[in-house]
Amino acid sequence: MNSYEKWSLIVTIVGVAVGIGVLVVYGLQLQAMRESVEAAKRSSDALLNIERGWLLLENITPNLTDAVGHSAEFRVVAVSFINHGKSSVWVTQSGFDFAVISILRKDDSPLLEEPTPHDIPDGIRVAPGKDIFAFYTGSRTGGPMLTPEEVYPLSDEKANLFVRGFITYRDIFGTTTIRESHFHAELRPRQPWRQIGPEGSNRNT
Repeated sequence: MNSYEKWSLIVTIVGVAVGIGVLVVYGLQLQAMRESVEAAKRSSDALLNIERGWLLLENITPNLTDAVGHSAEFRVVAVSFINHGKSSVWVTQSGFDFAVISILRKDDSPLLEEPTPHDIPDGIRVAPGKDIFAFYTGSRTGGPMLTPEEVYPLSDEKANLFVRGFITYRDIFGTTTIRESHFHAELRPRQPWRQIGPEGSNRNT
């Protein structure tokens, strides 16, 4: 190999090494940019979660822990949500249904599907710290009222109450993102309500 060929080979090797080095630098810069973008997104999401409204399940009545007998108040099944966030939300849908099952049957919840939604086209504003009741959307002729045949077993600790429902809402960070709170609960005599059901039937987004 003459002198010219040697220098040509050296130049080629140096050029390849420089090219590889440039690619490595570009790759590291691209990775750093990706990590920076992801970190910024995480920071933005964290700030959004701190400042946004959170409409969460607050209470289910009647209260079977402190049964009040067969009064009219005890007969109404109601579900309330409260805004635990720092900004207002606008409720777009809600709904719940319930069923009373004798403790002798020992059945799982009969509420296998989520209830029919009640649409609220204009939205109902719920300020921070304020609550809202879900609409009853079941098919019972008496609406959210327990029948006498249901009240007596419940108050006498011979039946359990199953309630399932949801609420959807928008927050101040956009009109296209719909937030959701879903619940599926069982109320037993002399016990507080507890979440039940398959995975996903109790969730908040």
